[in-house]
Amino acid sequence: MPPSVFCAAVKEVHPRSDPSWTGQQYVNPLATERLGDRNAAADKAAVAQAVIERWKADPEWPLDLEERVQELAAMIRAANDLA
Repeated sequence: MPPSVFCAAVKEVHPRSDPSWTGQQYVNPLATERLGDRNAAADKAAVAQAVIERWKADPEWPLDLEERVQELAAMIRAANDLA
């Protein structure tokens, strides 16, 4: 995903965070050290949903990525009893 979409989604869900992920592979973009002064874990399901909403404006989802991201967000919500 574009880092700008991800960082904007994190800021939407966690307004006091300062996400610093720039698209590097093999890096956890939701690690607390990448979210600025935030000490608590990020709400992964909410961030995933915000990414989907922001990325809908861009019709260039490669292959079946949109469907897979939506499935992943639903699975995370269900696993955390948020569904």
